[in-house]
Amino acid sequence: MRTLTFISFLFVFSLCKSQEVTQFTLITAEYRIDTPKAGNFTYLVAYHFLDGNLSSKDTIAGFPTFKKGTAGSYVRFDLGKNFIYKNRYIISGTGNVIDAERGELVIQESDNFVEASGDTLIFHRNNIFTGTGFLYLNLKNNEYKFVDNKKRHYDLNFCPDKKQSLYVDRSQLPYKIVLKREKVKEKIIVADAGNGPNLRGGSQFPSIRTYWLDNTSFLYSVHKTVYPIKEDIYSEVLLRKFNTSTNEDIVFTKIDSIGIGVLNDKFYTDGIQNIIYRTSSGKEYIIDTTANTIMPYLAYQFGFGFSTDNEFSNDYGRIIRYEGSEIGRFWCSVESVSKNGIAIEYGDIGSNLGYPKGFKVWTIKSKTWITVDVPWLCAIIGWIEK
Repeated sequence: MRTLTFISFLFVFSLCKSQEVTQFTLITAEYRIDTPKAGNFTYLVAYHFLDGNLSSKDTIAGFPTFKKGTAGSYVRFDLGKNFIYKNRYIISGTGNVIDAERGELVIQESDNFVEASGDTLIFHRNNIFTGTGFLYLNLKNNEYKFVDNKKRHYDLNFCPDKKQSLYVDRSQLPYKIVLKREKVKEKIIVADAGNGPNLRGGSQFPSIRTYWLDNTSFLYSVHKTVYPIKEDIYSEVLLRKFNTSTNEDIVFTKIDSIGIGVLNDKFYTDGIQNIIYRTSSGKEYIIDTTANTIMPYLAYQFGFGFSTDNEFSNDYGRIIRYEGSEIGRFWCSVESVSKNGIAIEYGDIGSNLGYPKGFKVWTIKSKTWITVDVPWLCAIIGWIEK
């Protein structure tokens, strides 16, 4: 009898879990279109989903792009990466912080976001009029002020435990990598780190990328121009691994014939913590730090089971997948994923995605695409989970 009662309890519990209502919200930034000059005012709009279906929407707040008496822009979401912190605070790519719960502007644009730690957001300012240095925003009382922290340096790349850091000395060629430790004199640990990638257009100044694997080992890239130069300029790229405890410096792998690029190369992690290397020409590789090998990175992994092919087709755009299965192909840019779904900005095939037609949402519960056309979509901000 007890066994039967327990089984009945499990059945009822699992039934309740399966019928549990899910609620979540997608935040977007949308331009007001009735101003004399479009793009001068932005609304933050909340789209509410219930059990995977769009149930309602409301406007959280609205802000002018420019404000009298303010140098430069005031509030904007069209530059850089926007995201939501602690399921509440909207942080724009230009340094704005908005309290989504209250619909209030906490700080206006101007400073570069560095990192978040608990109830503190850290920014950096470089301004000859108002000062240069690090500012801390206390989310408990919205106090925003400079801090006297001589240990921090905007260009430093810290290892995970923050006890060591790196910076690249670009004062002369070849570039050098310098190691800094607390209470220890800084020293050059890589005397020849090359001269950075060959770039066109002057969009960036060539630099060297470093990436910490753990508290003692880091990756870095060395670019060497291939001579003799024929019709085009090519570089050979060595990916190297340096151990600060043993001073061992090994060649991780070599990539031949990298053409002239527009942006510096970079190391980054995808949504499931794979380490990815992107060359200055845009080609991407996934790094296996155990086998010391790389292979082409064919599909970007967002996390939560979502992925998209890195190749963009002129016929349809991108293929979107969930748990390996195709769920759609659109002329789109993928903007945000969560445990509940994925949101993309989309347009007609061949259109300029800088001016999307609107956005589409695919939710795990509905397993269908929900399309919302917006007169002038500025950006998808992110998700707030209930």
